[in-house]
Amino acid sequence: MERKEDEKETYEECGSFELAPFRDSIYQANPLINVRKGMDTLQLRLFALALQAVDPWNETEFKQIKIKPAALAAALGNDKYLNVVPSIAKKMLSHTVKLPPQNPKNPKDKGGESVIFQSFRYIGDEGLIMKFGDDMKPYLLQLLDKDYGYTRITMRQIFPLSSSYAWRLVELLIQYRGFARKNGTGIIERKFTVEELRNVLDVPDGAYDRIAHFRSRVLDGPIREINKKTNYIMSYESIKEGRRIVAFLIRMDISNVPEDMTDDTKTYEASEKDYTYVKYPSQKKRTEEKPIMRPEPVQHVPSDGSLRRELERQGYHSPHMENLFGSKSEKSAAAE
Repeated sequence: MERKEDEKETYEECGSFELAPFRDSIYQANPLINVRKGMDTLQLRLFALALQAVDPWNETEFKQIKIKPAALAAALGNDKYLNVVPSIAKKMLSHTVKLPPQNPKNPKDKGGESVIFQSFRYIGDEGLIMKFGDDMKPYLLQLLDKDYGYTRITMRQIFPLSSSYAWRLVELLIQYRGFARKNGTGIIERKFTVEELRNVLDVPDGAYDRIAHFRSRVLDGPIREINKKTNYIMSYESIKEGRRIVAFLIRMDISNVPEDMTDDTKTYEASEKDYTYVKYPSQKKRTEEKPIMRPEPVQHVPSDGSLRRELERQGYHSPHMENLFGSKSEKSAAAE
């Protein structure tokens, strides 16, 4: 369905960007990759969807982003997610990350807590409306001009992951894919101490204190999911001091993902053909429409049971839960 002319003018006046198809690659400066984000899987997915609307090379200002309900449901793989998006939106609006100093040589630059989004709201008929906060500019815009490097992530590899640990492991490893390109093996290696890994993967304080539990829940399970749902192959080795495990060497083979073995700028230029700008206010030459590619849904669509368990595990207790899935007592009675 085409938008009415007055709607198009409204978008142009507010400098909005309506996400229609989905760009396959997203970009973040490396300091943002490495910080403890404190997001669950649903929050990571919404953050990634917002990143798809960001031009990391040419933009100097953030624009408003809008994802219509149908497109959001298609991306998340189940329209029942839409019922919990309003509660997620409140979390995302107040969510902060502790950013490192932009200039470590400046003793006055201490970094600090910053909100990620200036606005983040869900309106039933309109969809999800977002805008990044200005503190994110150094980490998402004009990335070629930055000294601290950036990371490109392939959406169709990371988006189907349901474990936030799996998601973050891919982010942290793919950051080093330049080494895999350079050595020609397609294999990335990165070493973390146990404490470093607990921090960057957002493992709650006091959780999985026994190393066997830590390996099972934080590494073994998530890595099995990565190897099953993506084209990457991940493994790890334990590093010991005496009899105690103190670190892990994690490896990821990216040789089966050609775009991850390709120069970033060329990959970005290719992905530009895969989606349409509704409005790009700062660059008139880019407002022309290009062929729309339909978004691919999550490859592993969750069942109602697994969806409910995932939502409850991540702390979402919508008043609509019983209407969506039925009460557990009703299901037990029906089974009898």
